[in-house]
Amino acid sequence: MIVDGKYDISRTVTIRGTVARIAFKNPHIHIYIDAMDTKGAIVRWDLETFSPAALAEDMHTVDLQAIAKNMFLKVGDAVVADVYISKTGMNEAVNRRWTLPDGRVIEERHTYNVNGVLESF
Repeated sequence: MIVDGKYDISRTVTIRGTVARIAFKNPHIHIYIDAMDTKGAIVRWDLETFSPAALAEDMHTVDLQAIAKNMFLKVGDAVVADVYISKTGMNEAVNRRWTLPDGRVIEERHTYNVNGVLESF
């Protein structure tokens, strides 16, 4: 997976908002966050995160309903996401780190080299 083509991995941006929707897609889960922009308007961000397969492995199940029920985030949760934003100017990003409402921090398992190529997962 190469993220450097779509996302700016040279800097991390922090998005604070509320989970509006969670979509289990292949190859990654998309978590939609409603956040306030610099003008005070609410904008929706599409944050690409773990793959369903990675969560299934972590939860020791292939049952997507069980994964969704036990997901670390729920619609309505306040969340802080440290992300690499899209180079397209769209409100899209790939997630690096989540700070959950209870203060827990979840790090993505992805490691990218300086060329934006996935080195580890």
